[in-house]
Order: sequence, then structure tokens, then C-alpha cells
Amino acid sequence: MSNQQEELLNGELARLLSEQGIPSTPERREAGRRMDVVADVDGLRVVLEAETGHHRRQQAIKDADARLRQELTNIVFAVCYPDNATTANLADGTLLWTVRTTPGGPQPQWSTGNPLQLAQAVRQAPQSLSGADRAAQMLSDGL
Repeated sequence: MSNQQEELLNGELARLLSEQGIPSTPERREAGRRMDVVADVDGLRVVLEAETGHHRRQQAIKDADARLRQELTNIVFAVCYPDNATTANLADGTLLWTVRTTPGGPQPQWSTGNPLQLAQAVRQAPQSLSGADRAAQMLSDGL
């Protein structure tokens, strides 16, 4: 899968999340880094790092952990699109995802579902952060 195709899928995912009331921006660059999708959930930045192919889970986790180490966010979703994903069929596709809050953290628990179910998980994700992490993220985003 080409990087250009993956960028189109990231744009479609951002659109689908926005339709669910989660303002999202694809291919956002900051501090010389590119984040696949950046979502705003109750004033917190949630980053989604995506790869095409369910077999690319380790690469998605590697990218997600990198965003945590770079201190671009406190919560990242590692997402895998289906192998045959296109912008036309992504809304009906089965995605894999896991949430990362600590780089190199425990072995991930993967979830599966469509983009609507992913949107629900993204909306609930900030609840998994401690109060201190949430305050630090909000302060960082405000600067």
C-alpha cells in the first residue's frame, strides 16, 4: 500500500470521526513530526497512528509509542485498516485498534470494529488517563 493511499484513508477516517462529533484533522504536522489523525476529545488531543493491513500491528504500535515518547500526546490509538481498504469502503470496514498511554507498555489488547465503534472508543479514551495526565495534556495543548 502506498503512503499516498494511506494518507487518503487517514483523511477518510478523520472525516468519519468528525461526523460522529469528534473534531479530527488528518496528516497533522507538529515539531517536525507527522501524526496520522489528531482528534479533539473534550479538549484533549487523541492521536491515531494507522497502518494498512491487520498484519501491521507491530508497526502501528511502534508509531503510536513514538508519539508518546515525543510528548505529542498522552493517549494514542494504534489502528490497522483492512488490507483492501479504500476511501469508498472504509466506513464499512473492520478495523483493529489498541490504546497506548505508555510507550513500551504491556502487551496490547486489540479491539475490532467499524469506524463508528472506533469513534466510541476514541470518545471514551480520555477516561483512562489519570487526573494528573489529563491536566498535563490540557495544559500542553493550550500552550
